[in-house]
Amino acid sequence: MKRPLKTISILILAAGALLVLLPAATAQEHSQGQGNCVPLSGTVYLWLTDTWHGVGDFTIGRKHLPASFLAVNTSFLDSGDVWEGTEDWTLDFGNGNKLHVAAHFVTQHMTDSVSTAGAFDLVDGGRFLQGTRMFKNAYGNMTVQGPFGPGVKLPDNIHPPADAQWFSVVESQGMICGMNDGD
Repeated sequence: MKRPLKTISILILAAGALLVLLPAATAQEHSQGQGNCVPLSGTVYLWLTDTWHGVGDFTIGRKHLPASFLAVNTSFLDSGDVWEGTEDWTLDFGNGNKLHVAAHFVTQHMTDSVSTAGAFDLVDGGRFLQGTRMFKNAYGNMTVQGPFGPGVKLPDNIHPPADAQWFSVVESQGMICGMNDGD
């Protein structure tokens, strides 16, 4: 008979601890601007010079935000028809609102990828590392997917520099949490 009483006592203590700790954890989460997650999606148009540069339009929750995009390769592995590696992305939404992303990419390509008609298929996923202003407390992740290569054509209203030789059009989607609404 002592065993059930001991088990019940432990359960009551555990429940009591949860009642004390849970409201404190929830209050801390909300005070840091976290917990308010919204979808993120957009299209990014990129060109390669020394690094990947681009512009895009994003929808974050109900906000429409244009952004510039910079992707710097930090590792690269060529396995023949498959390339993979890591990148650091910076999305600059203007007015000091930036979002930094650690990303990993995998590509596969057609056999004629070195010709002017060549195209690769890119899948790139990343997680938000840090941000500034409205993205200061942001966390979450996003993926981009689409074609890139010398044979990809950008829309006529996108004007890359003359020395760009590779291009990409990627769709992005993800979830972002902890944005600061006041900035």
